Amino acid sequence: PRLGYLTRFRLEALDLPADLGPGPGFGVAGLRRWLGVPRGPILCRAQRPAVGLDLDTMARLHHDTLASGFHLVKDCEMQAFADNDAFAAHVARMVEARDAARRATGERKGYVANLICEPGELEARWEIACALGVDGALVAPGLQGLGTLAMLA
Repeated sequence: PRLGYLTRFRLEALDLPADLGPGPGFGVAGLRRWLGVPRGPILCRAQRPAVGLDLDTMARLHHDTLASGFHLVKDCEMQAFADNDAFAAHVARMVEARDAARRATGERKGYVANLICEPGELEARWEIACALGVDGALVAPGLQGLGTLAMLA
């Protein structure tokens, strides 16, 4: 809706299979425990503008956002990567920036990678994200298909 082309939406029904997966793994209480934030807002910032920024600038913004008080940074949902190598290079730099912010603040910080991609790319990108140590993944089952949830669960 913020892009102006969706003016209304109504979901009439949604029948999810029983074996879809466990659902949200942590909830707010789990995120609070994991981040060490017992009270107050958990601040998450989308990395914008993502389109057109070079990797060095993006990593610096990512680090500075986390070091200045935010708890989580997520990739912009508008980001697209030409291939898995470009995705891996991006994720590696964002994880490095997250880790530098952790060292600088002594606090737990998190990075959520963008896994909104083509169905054929999802499994490889999931494996890359896991191998590089991301803290969460941004998906859009309404766009990518509900099978995205089952695959990632």
